[in-house]
Amino acid sequence: MQGAEGREAGREQRVYDLDPDGEGPMTPIQAYCDMTSEGGGWTLVMRFAPTNGQFHFYNAHWTMNSVVNEKVLDPVDPSDGKFPAYNAVVGGELRGCLYHPVNKVFGCKAYTLLKRRRRRWICSRTRR
Repeated sequence: MQGAEGREAGREQRVYDLDPDGEGPMTPIQAYCDMTSEGGGWTLVMRFAPTNGQFHFYNAHWTMNSVVNEKVLDPVDPSDGKFPAYNAVVGGELRGCLYHPVNKVFGCKAYTLLKRRRRRWICSRTRR
């Protein structure tokens, strides 16, 4: 996967144009990339509504190539979202964040995935 400008463009948190298969037949996608938190390189693939969300445990969206609110890429939008990056990004870690309604900050935790497929990450970051 080619992260186009993500690695070179000043390491900002913003929406980037990404090309999952380089010069292959897939159409480039837009994805929100967090290039600063915890070393950067995080791609937003899903967003969960704080109340009345549709992504419950048995929801079919977990296993389908579907998208939900794919044009609303703001990470703090209060609606559910499943983005094209969900179907294209492969990486070695998963990061979840919850917004605290009183102190208005996000609390985040990263988890290493047990099995990583051999592909490049879209929003890359250097690991040491």
